[in-house]
Amino acid sequence: MDSAKIIFWPRYYQSKAVLTFAIWRIIIANSNSNDYHYYSNKLFLGRVMVRLSKQRETILKVLRSTTSHPAADWVYEQVRKKLPRISLGTVYRNLRLLTQEGIIAELDFVGAPSRFDANTQPHSHFRCEQCGRIFDVAEPVHKEIDKRIAQKMGFEVLNHQLEFSGLCKDCQAKISQRKLL
Repeated sequence: MDSAKIIFWPRYYQSKAVLTFAIWRIIIANSNSNDYHYYSNKLFLGRVMVRLSKQRETILKVLRSTTSHPAADWVYEQVRKKLPRISLGTVYRNLRLLTQEGIIAELDFVGAPSRFDANTQPHSHFRCEQCGRIFDVAEPVHKEIDKRIAQKMGFEVLNHQLEFSGLCKDCQAKISQRKLL
């Protein structure tokens, strides 16, 4: 049980529950998952407590429902389907707060709008130069690089981001198909 933690979910949050109490759902999560805890309508992140508003919860659900690493505009369009009166500014403010608290990650690619990722575990990305889609790379992150750079440069390396770029399978197929015509 050392590698697990307890997450408290509001009752209306749709998820697999281990136990249901009057208004709480308790979920045992592996320690490899995101580092957050829900208790009633509060989100505890280490020593920080963030109120879990309906807007914030909906934004978080939308981000967790996709692996496409969406931009804020796409998140806004999806959230508006559930909360028609929400403004784009509210979505931007909540994305910024969730990013600052480490609940989600902001991907800042040069020459492209920021994208958001609900997966805050260290991982790399592949960006397609043709269609702009972003994919998670299922390879372990090598912390030895951090140590080598810290030792060589005298820096304190907190983390690093590795981005691959090229053509995704779909775009390669489209290009191959055009060449055959």
